[in-house]
Amino acid sequence: MTKNNEVYGFSNSIQNLPSAPFIRGQNPTTSDLGFEIAQIWINSSSGQVFIFSRVAQGNAIWIELGQPEILQEGRVTLALGTITVSVPGIKADDKVIFSRTSVGASTGLGELIGFIPSGTETVTFTSVGYINPSTTIDVDLSIIDYIVYIT
Repeated sequence: MTKNNEVYGFSNSIQNLPSAPFIRGQNPTTSDLGFEIAQIWINSSSGQVFIFSRVAQGNAIWIELGQPEILQEGRVTLALGTITVSVPGIKADDKVIFSRTSVGASTGLGELIGFIPSGTETVTFTSVGYINPSTTIDVDLSIIDYIVYIT
């Protein structure tokens, strides 16, 4: 089991660093509990890489990270809390990783969601309300970095 490390910095007095990868000569099992979400597990024998997702019904859920093929990556800015990006060739089961890089000129922030609308070759990013997720936060003008990949 690993924990996040707190470190001291110049611009922020205390910062959390992600845990170092957990390295073992085997794959994780459903009984490998006690890890933080997003903990990386590397099988030193096979080179396989896993990420801890969650605990479901008392079992650890580990997701194997394959060698992804990147379809598209980029940086976009929300306009009135949402933006749709064209991604030629994207399919419903492809994966999108995204994060808020900067709050930009936002005067309010929401929870970022990203999804692939059915039947389109696009990804839509939207800032929604924490209490009411059906509400778009139109004052969120955040800058988002994203990667679309095929597994």
